[in-house]
Amino acid sequence: MSHYNPTKDGSQIGHTSMQDLDLTMPRGSMLRAARHRIELIGMAMTALAALLAGWSIYQASQWFGVSAMNYGNANLQLTTAVQAHMEADRQMVADLLQLQDWLRAERTGDIDTASFVEGQFSERFHRLFEKWRDGSPHRGLTSPANREGGRLVLSAAPEEPVDILAQTAKDAFLAAHQANLHGNDFLVAGILFGLGLLFGFCCIRMDTPMLQISALVCCELATLAGVALLLSVPAHFGL
Repeated sequence: MSHYNPTKDGSQIGHTSMQDLDLTMPRGSMLRAARHRIELIGMAMTALAALLAGWSIYQASQWFGVSAMNYGNANLQLTTAVQAHMEADRQMVADLLQLQDWLRAERTGDIDTASFVEGQFSERFHRLFEKWRDGSPHRGLTSPANREGGRLVLSAAPEEPVDILAQTAKDAFLAAHQANLHGNDFLVAGILFGLGLLFGFCCIRMDTPMLQISALVCCELATLAGVALLLSVPAHFGL
């Protein structure tokens, strides 16, 4: 059975069969239903990508803050170590000058002056001095760290405080570097989630199902790549 479509003057311009109508109407409904399902999936992926992007950027800012704090602490410890070393050098020079005064006083038998000068030694130098004086077989003092063959040998700086400060600075620098790496990873993940958000929005706004599917696939790939990056290291789950 055919249906004729006449014009106003009665002429026939074409006809459509009932079979054609039966095939056309379900196809349009299927396309609308498919578009609706794709839009729902695209909306869900867009919401997920937006949530992950916001969380990743927040974590990146947190890790960058930790990195900056550790870098500041490392610089402080390093500066303190350098100052301690310089102060030790200055004190060593002062102790050696006083040691010369002590030697002159002892050689001349001026016990009072020798005792006075000995009292001006720094605590660390005085311990080394007493160890040398009590164990030395003679009074031939020469230069500077522990007694070797009757000689008093001094190191340029107190090793323990400087070493502790230097190690603390090194640990802080390593922690800052690691925190900076975590921040960079979260930043990259945020960018990937941002791309997923963009493709998800495109999926919702497009009219052609094939273009919607293409945008949805890109959205899923970008989101999955960001999730894989976050799962690569357990510490990436944040502070």
